[in-house]
Order: sequence, then C-alpha cells, then structure tokens
Amino acid sequence: MIDAVLFDLDNTLTDRRKSISVYSERFLTDFPTVANIWGGAELAGKIAHADNGGYVPHGSLHDSVYIAIASYLMEQIGEIGGFTQEDLENHWRHIFPECSVEMLGATSLLSMFAKNGIVIGIVSNGAQSTRLKTVASLPFGNMVDFVLSSESAGIKKPAAGIFEMAAETANTRPEKCCFVGDHPTNDVIGASSLGMKSIWLTGFHAWPATLTSHTAKADTLAEVGDILKGYIISDN
Repeated sequence: MIDAVLFDLDNTLTDRRKSISVYSERFLTDFPTVANIWGGAELAGKIAHADNGGYVPHGSLHDSVYIAIASYLMEQIGEIGGFTQEDLENHWRHIFPECSVEMLGATSLLSMFAKNGIVIGIVSNGAQSTRLKTVASLPFGNMVDFVLSSESAGIKKPAAGIFEMAAETANTRPEKCCFVGDHPTNDVIGASSLGMKSIWLTGFHAWPATLTSHTAKADTLAEVGDILKGYIISDN
C-alpha cells in the first residue's frame, strides 16, 4: 500500500506544448505588433523550440528557460516588436502559468487518489510562486495537498534530499510513496534512489542507454492509474 503519490508538473500533470499554444494566443493579444509577423501556431512553434521541453539545454548561456525564451524572441523580432527582454521575461513568468493546460486524464487520476485518502504532492524544479500559480489555474488544483519546488526546498531534482523532504511533507516514509514523472534522471532515478516506487511517463524524454531501467512505465496517465490501483484501498 502507498500513502502518497508525488508528481512532476510539466509534461506530467500539465501538457506543456498545449500550454504554449494557449500562451502564444495571449502573447499576440498583449503584443499585437507580433501578430503582423507570426500567427499563433508559428509563434507557438518558435517558443516551443526555445523552451526545449522546459529544460535549459546543456551548455546554454542562459540559466533559466524563461530567459532563454525571451532572448530568442528578442533576437527574432525585438526591434520590430517594440518590447524589451525584461518585458518578455515578466510576461512569461506572470502569464504562462495562467495558460496551463492539464495533461489528458490528470483530473480523473487525481480524483481517484483524493477519494481514497492518498496524499497528492507535486515536486518540481523551479520557482515556488510560478508552480503555485500553475496548480491554482488547473481544474485539479484543489486536490493537490502540497507543492514543493526546488526554490523552496533549496535543492533540485534528482538530488535525494528533495524527495526525502517531499515524503516528510506527506507525513510518510519514502517507500510508502510513488513518484510519477517524465524525466528518467530527474524524476525516476532521483525518486528510486531514495526507495520510492516510480513510474516513468513516456513520450517526452528517451531513456538513456547508460541507465538500467527497473521501473514501471506508462504512456498515459490512465495507465498510471491502472498501475497504482493495486496500491490503494479502493477505487470506488
């Protein structure tokens, strides 16, 4: 049996590409000069390219995704757009969380856990304020018991310390938790190193050939639910 299910946020409980599409439409409304250059789909493609799935590429000159996106857009249309990089950084940080789109099946899955008294937590690298704002904008937000960001924890995934802190926040032991995430190293290996059960949500990051896989995997959140039904008291 398990006491808590812990989740990554981006590309686990939220669909980042769909969220970027929603954000792009809002961007064109707030920065109408850009609408003369790109349509919503083209802008979304540009942002998705710079976003890199929510991860700063190795060797990048930027230490945050939002800075990388702002820099990329400034290079492309800064002079024509009539905005500064600071404008773009602030817009992303304040508006993108409001544009979040849930991953297919997220509300249904979390409802099953909430009904059975399972603690639901989110463990995500990044700023606490944006994670809280993202969760608050989603249909399942009121089912989440806690959000633990790397900023608030002072340590990032895949370090074992942040997973240990999450288990403590859930008032249970690591071996009584299951972690669900899309990133093999940050999520699956990180959680497993502390003795948590883990489920790899496939389709976003390839499993590194250098890592041995001993974890469950699921292609959808519905499959995550099927795997975890055996670890909760009842799904009625």
